Amino acid sequence: MLFARELTIDWGDNSEYWIWTYDKDASGEDIEVAELLKVCWLKITGMIWTVNLSPGTLYEIIFVVKVKEGSNISNFPLHLIIGPQHLERITRHHSLEEDALGNWIEIQVGEFKMSPEMVGNLNFSLEEGTPEWKHGLLVKCAIIRPKN
Repeated sequence: MLFARELTIDWGDNSEYWIWTYDKDASGEDIEVAELLKVCWLKITGMIWTVNLSPGTLYEIIFVVKVKEGSNISNFPLHLIIGPQHLERITRHHSLEEDALGNWIEIQVGEFKMSPEMVGNLNFSLEEGTPEWKHGLLVKCAIIRPKN
């Protein structure tokens, strides 16, 4: 698991665009989360070193996010990308229109099977690059977990 501070959030250190706040997780512990105030170019990136993953295992990568009431982020299609070091990128799209407002949701970036070709740095991202201003997204973490 990579918490929000361990992710690279474009403009994440600029309080005009993002703020850092806390939210209670299921155990009651305060977790630091990033809240989008306004950006045109939304890009959140993570990276893992795959050496310790189990060979032959199917993994999924997800972002855990919340859409605030009054947000406009659901108007924009998100681009979700997995970029293996030496292989072609895996890309999918997701619309937040059907997701519940105000609840933490999991957005699947994609799946990959651990193989010798996958050894090394594995980058993944959530992006939206239209010129319209976006607001109201909270980012808790990214999770890499076995699927089978």
